[in-house]
Amino acid sequence: MSSVRSRTRRRPPTLPLVAAATLGMVLLGALPLGAHAQVIDLDAFPALELDQLSAEHRAWLEREVMWIIVDGERETFMRLPSDAQRDEFMRQFWIHRDPTPGTARNEFRELHDQRLAYADREYGRETGRAGRLTDRGRAVVLFGAPRAVDRFPGSPVTVPLEVWSYAVDPVLGVPPFFSLVFFRERGIGEHRLYSPLADGPERLLNPAGQGEAANRSAQSIRGRTTRATGFGDLASVLDVLRTVDLVLADVSLSLIPGDPATIGIAPLRSEDLLIRIEDVPDRMMPDPTWASRLLVGTVDAAVRFETLPIQIMAAPLMDPSGVPYLHYAIRIPGKRINFGAYEERHYATYELTLAVRDDQLRFPVVPETRTVELLLSADNTRELRSSGLVHLGRLPIPTGRFHLDVTVENNVTHQFGRGEVVLRSEPSHPAAVTSSDPFLMSGYDALGDDYDPYGGHFPFQIGAHLMMPVPDGTVATDDTVWVFHQLMAPADATGPGIASYALVDRSGTEVASKESSLNLAAKDEFGVLSQLAGLDLAGVAPGEYTLQVDIDIDDRPLHELPLRVVPAETLVPPVPHASQQPPANDSGELLTRALQLRTLGRTDEAIEQLHALLAREPDHHTATELQAELLSEAGRLDDLATLLGARVIDQPDDVDALLALAEVEARRSNGYDAIRFYERARLGGALETPALLNGLASVYLADGNDGRARELFEHSLRLDPQQPPIAALLRRLRENE
Repeated sequence: MSSVRSRTRRRPPTLPLVAAATLGMVLLGALPLGAHAQVIDLDAFPALELDQLSAEHRAWLEREVMWIIVDGERETFMRLPSDAQRDEFMRQFWIHRDPTPGTARNEFRELHDQRLAYADREYGRETGRAGRLTDRGRAVVLFGAPRAVDRFPGSPVTVPLEVWSYAVDPVLGVPPFFSLVFFRERGIGEHRLYSPLADGPERLLNPAGQGEAANRSAQSIRGRTTRATGFGDLASVLDVLRTVDLVLADVSLSLIPGDPATIGIAPLRSEDLLIRIEDVPDRMMPDPTWASRLLVGTVDAAVRFETLPIQIMAAPLMDPSGVPYLHYAIRIPGKRINFGAYEERHYATYELTLAVRDDQLRFPVVPETRTVELLLSADNTRELRSSGLVHLGRLPIPTGRFHLDVTVENNVTHQFGRGEVVLRSEPSHPAAVTSSDPFLMSGYDALGDDYDPYGGHFPFQIGAHLMMPVPDGTVATDDTVWVFHQLMAPADATGPGIASYALVDRSGTEVASKESSLNLAAKDEFGVLSQLAGLDLAGVAPGEYTLQVDIDIDDRPLHELPLRVVPAETLVPPVPHASQQPPANDSGELLTRALQLRTLGRTDEAIEQLHALLAREPDHHTATELQAELLSEAGRLDDLATLLGARVIDQPDDVDALLALAEVEARRSNGYDAIRFYERARLGGALETPALLNGLASVYLADGNDGRARELFEHSLRLDPQQPPIAALLRRLRENE
């Protein structure tokens, strides 16, 4: 592989590898500063040659960012007229990939540097060049650690090779699960990337294995019906590989798990995967025009100041319908919000950025900035300025451990504040009794007859109870401070327990306390027991305290909540801002949960979410399309065929469904049905694209109809001559005539 990446002309056999799902989500969620739609003619600026760059700039281009820089960025870098501008380019390059802009850390760059170091350490031993420049090193740098590695250091019949299994986020435009194979050709040199079409399974055999394949071919009639190799037929080659490992034989034909090892189709699907992988860096950096603006000096450099104090509180809570939600409250100083008035209309605005990520930097809630606008009266404006604002929100969230990242910015002064909360969303009916983190409230309302379980829900609403959280922990003297939390218990748990609440001052002296009895037999059908307790502050002096919450039957340690008590006459309650949101059983909520689970690689759970949605709304087009993708990703081809078959029965002229069903039947090795559905789609008016023609030709090829396959491949090449894999396959067909 060359040391500098250029994708102006694509050569599929020497393909770059995909960037990691975690990094892909980081980049797609990044918030580039100063984006413009300006188009710049790069040809108006002279380009340098590599040897004209300084040693520092050339090393950065060839050794640090060689696998992640996109063509537009690299071309701009080579046309910048000065080293100072190249230095600024290098700085901006990382800013535009920062998943948490405005913070001191750039998680993307940290992870990238760690992977470069790992690749150099692990893969520079078998070659004279840096490990990051090898094929395996490149995979680690761009893709992270694979889910699994099967190593075959060398057998009596194979060269040394490794099979790496990967899982990526589908937002990158490639199948979420696939394998990569690295082999030492002829048993020497460094491991290089394997292509089922360009190399073929025969390249994985050593001379002894090749001889064994030739002997098997000579003794078998299969050589008359399968592709010939230099030392026998392909079926015999696969038989030899199966003596080493069954999975190895399958992956030698197809890099996509779940694909049957069919000789005609699998290499084409794998080659399509490798071609689509090549475009992943462009999907990760969808707006490379930031770089070209450096040429004309129009890159924005908005100065931002982290001087906006905010308090954040987040609570993952189980909805009465048995699904978790993340409820959050953000207190913002009223005087720091942007206020304005126009034609007697008063308003306030601020920008809010939210993201939820797991420990692997996967984003079930991608970073998204939105401008919040509040329409106010003159009196509301004065109240908000003096008291502040509490922004309340609610998000669907899967179970597990997550980080909530919040940034609030005054979009005029560019003052911003940010914070992070680490949280855990518990499942229903856990293995042992556990509890959510408790949070403080200034009060709650019982909705009574106004409660509609199927209507809109507010943040911090659990059933008929609507709660007002206190993000900064400030309450008034002689008032009552309320605490809410939930216990989650196994289905068979029925025992009693005690919840203890103690208010202690800075010296550790207890100044108020309360105990509440717990009865797990009263938990709901999902194993959840909601606990609301009030602690009377009568006689408690103003000051700083800690509220200790302890449950004697859960698996959590003592919780300590900071609490500040102030004189009642000095406390000005903040103004809450919240909007009603759909209930948990809303179609959009179910779809959102399915997408979140897919992002986290929990495909089977996502399928179950969509199954519930489609059971209620069988004509939901988006859910049907996503369910088909998920079933395909999971390799559940029988279920996928059932889903698409029902759609074709209901809509016989649905060309997209016919083509999808044809592909599924091809993957199931049902050649007759695949051909039937492909031809029905063509008769129904499907556009004859190279993809359609190649797919149909592959089925004919696998079915033994080489002549018809050759006709279709030739037609495909007439439509698009730039298909090297198809041209190579067509040459083989002609050679075997």
